Amino acid sequence: MLQMSDFVPAFMAYDIRGVVGEQLDAGVLRALGGAFARLVSAPSDNPV
Repeated sequence: MLQMSDFVPAFMAYDIRGVVGEQLDAGVLRALGGAFARLVSAPSDNPV
């Protein structure tokens, strides 16, 4: 399982900066996509 320390070099305050294949590999991108999917699919009291 990935830890936050796996992401630190690529994540800045307001964006993601990393080299594909180095800081941003398939595992990191899969985890990021999965986290985003869970976030947007979670029930919310504030629908858009």
